[in-house]
Amino acid sequence: MPSLLACKSRSFFLLSSLVAEFGPLALHPQDVSVEEKVGEGQFGFVHRGKLLKPVLSIVAIKFLKETAEFQEQELFVREALRMKDLKHENVVSLIGVQYQRKPIFIVLEYLGKGDLRKYLLGGRGLLNIPTQVDMCVQVMSGLHYLQSMHYVHRDIAARNVLINEKDVLKVSDFGLSRSLYVSQGQYKKSGGMLPLRWMVFTQ
Repeated sequence: MPSLLACKSRSFFLLSSLVAEFGPLALHPQDVSVEEKVGEGQFGFVHRGKLLKPVLSIVAIKFLKETAEFQEQELFVREALRMKDLKHENVVSLIGVQYQRKPIFIVLEYLGKGDLRKYLLGGRGLLNIPTQVDMCVQVMSGLHYLQSMHYVHRDIAARNVLINEKDVLKVSDFGLSRSLYVSQGQYKKSGGMLPLRWMVFTQ
């Protein structure tokens, strides 16, 4: 059995090799100003805040809990890596990552109307059919883009779709997503096969 110290050393080496891939997206703690808490995610908390440079802008700051183990740190950083190359109007954009000191955090574009679930339950009245169809089309557009980039989200739900002030919907929360590739007619994910028996059959 490998020792705990050896496991942590390998995890630290792996984490270091991952964060080296961010390049110009790397941020310093002093690059942001943290404001009120707006949500809670798989790995920690989400705050509204300001990115102070290169241009002052409102952002969402997703913090990893300070008590996170190396494995959780790795998963958190991998989520940011998945988002690094994703550029689509219906997918939340990654702005930067701070990993030089704890707490580690990810900076994302801020969508002021929050998640779709709270939006729909917030007493805004019944949505007309064209609005419902438009919402569905936007979410499907984001998911189609992810598929074209060889990703499957694995946790698509109203709580993981955010809305900005212009009523643009964007798919978010990539903590459970996996990269896909096709080999000999079978879809595979990093770390094993997809659970095909639970997936919708298509031709």
